Amino acid sequence: MIRTITTFFIILFLLFLSPGLSAQDFGTSKISPMSGDLSALSAEHPRIDLMLNLAKPAARPTIGTTLGTSVLSSGGHFRVHYDTTGTNMPELSDKNSNSIPDYIDSVLVYLEYAWNIEINEFGFALPPSDGGTGGGNEIDVYIKNFGTGAYGAAYPEKVEKNYTCYMVIDNDFSESQYYTKGYNALRVTTANVLSLAIEYGYLDTFDMMWWMQQSAVWMENRVWDDVNDYLGYIHFFFDEQNKSLDNSDGIFMFGAVVWPMYLSKRFGDSILRELWEKIGNTGEISIDTFDDVIPIGLASAYHEFAVWNYFTGDRANTRDFYREGDLFSSTVGMAAQYDTLPAADSLSTPYLTSRYIELSVTGELGEGDALDVRVTPNGTGTFKSSVVLYNDPYDYEIHTLSSEQENIALHRTWDKAVLVTSCTNTSGDSYSYNYEVKKAENAPPVTLADTPWPMRGQNLQHTGRGIATVAASSTVKWKFQSGGIIKSSPAIGADGTVY
Repeated sequence: MIRTITTFFIILFLLFLSPGLSAQDFGTSKISPMSGDLSALSAEHPRIDLMLNLAKPAARPTIGTTLGTSVLSSGGHFRVHYDTTGTNMPELSDKNSNSIPDYIDSVLVYLEYAWNIEINEFGFALPPSDGGTGGGNEIDVYIKNFGTGAYGAAYPEKVEKNYTCYMVIDNDFSESQYYTKGYNALRVTTANVLSLAIEYGYLDTFDMMWWMQQSAVWMENRVWDDVNDYLGYIHFFFDEQNKSLDNSDGIFMFGAVVWPMYLSKRFGDSILRELWEKIGNTGEISIDTFDDVIPIGLASAYHEFAVWNYFTGDRANTRDFYREGDLFSSTVGMAAQYDTLPAADSLSTPYLTSRYIELSVTGELGEGDALDVRVTPNGTGTFKSSVVLYNDPYDYEIHTLSSEQENIALHRTWDKAVLVTSCTNTSGDSYSYNYEVKKAENAPPVTLADTPWPMRGQNLQHTGRGIATVAASSTVKWKFQSGGIIKSSPAIGADGTVY
């Protein structure tokens, strides 16, 4: 709600500065699924054109020099160049008669709005100045008809530390290849290309293309969180589970926006800025750099991310995991599924990928039983594993293994047990491991803490009844505003901590 109110007042302010815009320019539009063949990369997936051309310094367009004009944004951060005739010409309607086409007014407003959030709110560094090229120190933006090409691009110019760049944005987003069209496409594109311009200031190489694009798509969704253009590409991540997280091939890296989405929800939005600052300060361009910035380390975070990915699509839990996970059109696939125990096999997986093994345990395991889980690497692979005990998206438990073999005691019955195993190596080829899941023999008895209310429902039968001495008066120990129904109850630990 805070972001919504803030957005409302900023837009009112910008509308005042650019009265050519109408309220409908800030509305939302329904978007529909898109599919295509990667053999026609640019035509079917216009984002790919940005990737293919990003690292190619190019001469600036002549747009706005002989066939048009340019106009400075209200904040002075952008100069937008456009033609008034020819194929690159935008719609020239000017409802408020301010001599600036309404489409250009919108470009100016959206860019300044993105600047306010990305730089003033999130604290990213200012993009490097181009030293007056294009008419001034502001960022130059050229409006172009990409046809069957990209949404837009941020092209680097100075090939050294702290690249300068200029932006190119489509003139109407009306063609069939766009997942999102019209003004909504313009919104996310302005936020995306500004993010890329900012990222250039931290880099002296393009070897982190994957992180540039993941960050930029994350940023467009944070700036315009009601557009959700990323949903048109997210299935490329879930459908390509053999591709490592830092893979820069094709459209995969746009769908891998789920990684910065995980990082920001888990550790706060500032984690992305801190990661970019680390990259800029050290010059390190591998994903290993993340290990020093992520509070729980890269390996643990990547594996936790893999567990989160189970709770998407039909299994989405928008309270504990991804805020928009229920909108994802795809989810993780199972490497194997078992109807009975034991389950055992060997699997191979590339670095920074994960495998999911689903076991139906209804009728086989119940309260008081235990799962014997073993995950053993073959060779030099390093792995982290967790077992998700699952009934529904909001009724689950997660047990992370601390050793290669572990018994997991069951305090209740579950429909499924899902073994999630992540290869946490950050380079190399594929690594293999053996797994085995079976009912534990001579399972240790389940014991509870000696407290008045040690678990949900007080006891193993979950009767909700207990015996305790009640104080004559009481005070509120803590309160928590939940995001929905919680199918549980407080519990008191052995040290008196209330959970």
